[in-house]
Amino acid sequence: MIDPDWGGETPRTLVIRADGSRIAISGELTAQQLRGIAPR
Repeated sequence: MIDPDWGGETPRTLVIRADGSRIAISGELTAQQLRGIAPR
């Protein structure tokens, strides 16, 4: 499974980076959350 902790809530954003790190966010994305998942 890609995200075994997902409970089915939507919307759901899952970012998987090239290094394998993952960030999962449930609900509508805020501007602050988008800045947090932007490429570094």
